[in-house]
Amino acid sequence: ENSGFSTGYGLNPPAIAYQIIKTPNDATGNPAELSSVMTPYNGTSPTSDPNNASEYYNYMKGVWRDGTPATMGGNGYDRSNGTLYPFMYDLSIDSLNWTECEANNSAHDRRLLLSVGPLNMEQNISMKFTNAVLWTRDTAAIDCGNLDFVTGAVDFMNVQLEQELNKAPLSSNELVSDAPKIFPNPASDKVFVELNSTDDFKNVELYDLQARLVSAEIVAVDDHSFMLNTRNLKDGIYFLSLNYSDRRSISKLIVKH
Repeated sequence: ENSGFSTGYGLNPPAIAYQIIKTPNDATGNPAELSSVMTPYNGTSPTSDPNNASEYYNYMKGVWRDGTPATMGGNGYDRSNGTLYPFMYDLSIDSLNWTECEANNSAHDRRLLLSVGPLNMEQNISMKFTNAVLWTRDTAAIDCGNLDFVTGAVDFMNVQLEQELNKAPLSSNELVSDAPKIFPNPASDKVFVELNSTDDFKNVELYDLQARLVSAEIVAVDDHSFMLNTRNLKDGIYFLSLNYSDRRSISKLIVKH
């Protein structure tokens, strides 16, 4: 909605996803994990902006400004018998479908506060955090429709990060050990893809950053390589998905004319 002299998003609000990629080690020697996600807003209620150090620290602990712990479902504020849960609007809870739309929250000037830790930080010591933010807005998507786009983009980003950071794959369906050779990349008119493995290979798909399937001409060169026509694609980042019977390999493709 509009606020003062600022024009709001109306019925087509964007969706945002925040991904923590790398964190410093905690006291146990393991990478520190996300400890809370809070969403205060501009106002005077117990779930609004903090006003002093104590209230700021409450939010860092997954507690609202009046000391009430965050709970699962609705707007996260239930002083009766709610299930304690300091991760607001966690879409990984499939059975709940917990979103701002599901909670029927009124429009507000929202903040997003993420906390990692606890960490022991000695004097004159610096700590490095690596994060990624995904933001998407389709003006044809009503209410929470943009969530589908941003969650799909997060899925692809996770697989790409697993490949680049050389970590274990997310699941048996997200293996990336069969990463192909792609050249040239960035591509202009066409790109060649050479498979490292053809065992149980099924097909290839191309997606944009919003996880939408993109139509593109694909021509087989031989048994283990093919050519992708990128002449009519818009400049940007795409994801090439090589689908096998029990896995898939996802690689980033940049198109620049």
